[in-house]
Amino acid sequence: MAVTFAVAALPVSMMVGMGVDIANATRVKMALQDATDEAAISLARQQSTIADSAISSTAQSYVQASFTKISTIRITNATIDRTNIIATIDDQATVPMFFSQLVGVSSMTVNAHAVAQGLQLEVAMVLDTSGSMGDTLGSGGTKISALRTAASDFITTMFGTQTTSQRVSIGIVPFATSVRVVAAGSTPDSSYMDTTGKEGDPYGDLDSTKYTRFQLFTQMNQSWGGCVMTRPPPYDVTDDAPTTSTPATLFIPWFAPDEPDTNLSYPYNNYENDYIVDTGGTCSGSTSGKSDLWREQRSCKYKSASPSYGLGPNYLCLSNAITPLTNTASTLTNAASALQANGNTNIMEGLMWGWRVLSPGAPFTQGKAYGAPNNRKVIILMTDGFNNYGGVNNMNDSSYFTYGFARNALLGPATTNNDTLDSELDTKTLAACTNAKAMGIVIYAIAFGNTADTTLLQSCASNANYFYQPLNSSDLDPVFQKIAQSINNLRLSQ
Repeated sequence: MAVTFAVAALPVSMMVGMGVDIANATRVKMALQDATDEAAISLARQQSTIADSAISSTAQSYVQASFTKISTIRITNATIDRTNIIATIDDQATVPMFFSQLVGVSSMTVNAHAVAQGLQLEVAMVLDTSGSMGDTLGSGGTKISALRTAASDFITTMFGTQTTSQRVSIGIVPFATSVRVVAAGSTPDSSYMDTTGKEGDPYGDLDSTKYTRFQLFTQMNQSWGGCVMTRPPPYDVTDDAPTTSTPATLFIPWFAPDEPDTNLSYPYNNYENDYIVDTGGTCSGSTSGKSDLWREQRSCKYKSASPSYGLGPNYLCLSNAITPLTNTASTLTNAASALQANGNTNIMEGLMWGWRVLSPGAPFTQGKAYGAPNNRKVIILMTDGFNNYGGVNNMNDSSYFTYGFARNALLGPATTNNDTLDSELDTKTLAACTNAKAMGIVIYAIAFGNTADTTLLQSCASNANYFYQPLNSSDLDPVFQKIAQSINNLRLSQ
């Protein structure tokens, strides 16, 4: 038995030793695969900055940075498909054998293969530019200056050293009381704007049986400010395409009516946007005994009228115009640097126009189709406040708003109670967020400071990890950088 054991011991020991070598090679192969996966992701992420002649050496440096099992690896193939943003790496490492050398096997070659494809990103930055953004918040100066810096730095992070990007498109949607869809003085696009009064005036603010809102601008020799009303329900919280066959889907221009005179010398009382006299224009006859509503809806008074005192039909159309999706960094940084603080807060309208910027359909058509492969649509919603309709104790029940005056009851029952109006707006905002997420849009939400509606924003965010609450102006930039890091990722496809 001793002789038999002695004879058997050598091959048994060799088999055990070879098993140890194979197990070690397997561990090395797994580590190499992990390193190659990470390298492919990095190669795809940085593809626009890597010269063709440097692809292989760059791939090797990426792999070697996280592969510590063996001192060297060899890249057998490294390519970048710049059109589709796909990086491919094949590599190998030579693992020394210890026990297997006894049977003439000194090493084993292990291989790894990885393909990473960069996600195309469409990002709508929906940014609150209401008047409270001009306030200081802790360290870091005013909130609006912090926002300009944070938005610009976010754009720089997303684009890197590129002036244009093959992978990233960003749009900017400033909002306050309303959203300026196009620049002031733009010619209205009849494919999505109600330019001929097809919908009449569902807001009940004007005598639309005589003139459309655009015609009133013309009568006053005034230019349309580029803002629009909220579409009547149910289209206020959907992405239904605007079409002339369904007039309620078209967008109606913002035209804030001249509110009635209560005394005929400035400043007028009770009504904040009283900018011309009720007896002006081509009006004739006495206004004695007439109701405030009658005075407000007179269309004759607009003929050749000149608004005074900074008021007028574009009153509360204050935000900068939307910057549609673009892959040009300078266009975006210029827009971010120009942000100004003014007006009330209408989170719902901002959110909806962020969605429309990402939508493949009109008014903006730069977005890819919903569900397009290798494409992600993202909204970053930032506000420092709550929805604010602006209830007022007068005949209109409120300041002018994208739903018209509160007395029009398009949002809910007519009321001067601002808490009730704001609650209805919150309900609409949540519905808009839910509908956008159902279309595959990822929503990040930022409650800027301790005066923001954290409950609403947390509910709007796609998940708890996508909600942020910076409490000082100096905290906003790091939050935008965290979001950039979160969305600026790539997916390992093989």
